[in-house]
Order: sequence, then C-alpha cells, then structure tokens
Amino acid sequence: MLTLTLKHFVEDGLVERTAYAEVPPRVEYELTELSGSPVPLVMALAEWAMANHERINAHRRSRE
Repeated sequence: MLTLTLKHFVEDGLVERTAYAEVPPRVEYELTELSGSPVPLVMALAEWAMANHERINAHRRSRE
C-alpha cells in the first residue's frame, strides 16, 4: 500500500523519486515544492482540531 501511495504522489508531482543503481538497491523520496504549499493549511486544520478536540468528543458521546 505504501508503494502504491508513493507512486501516486510521484505521478501527482508531490514527491520526487530517485533510484540509485547500487547493491542493495536504494530509492529516496523527497517532497517537491508543490507538496509544501498546503502545509500552512494542514497546520491550521490540525490546530483547530486540537483546540476543539474535547468539544468534538463530547458531541460524539452525546449522540451515542
């Protein structure tokens, strides 16, 4: 599953893959400039989730 996900990220331009002709084979993955652009948005969402974690869980418990 990881290999498939990385393949899709490479195809989408989010990750760059470099394969080295060595024994044993070595492959490196690196984030591209494109993949870094949503980082501030993801961080803002994570901060919101942490700030509202207790309220969200309370709401879920009240619906059970």
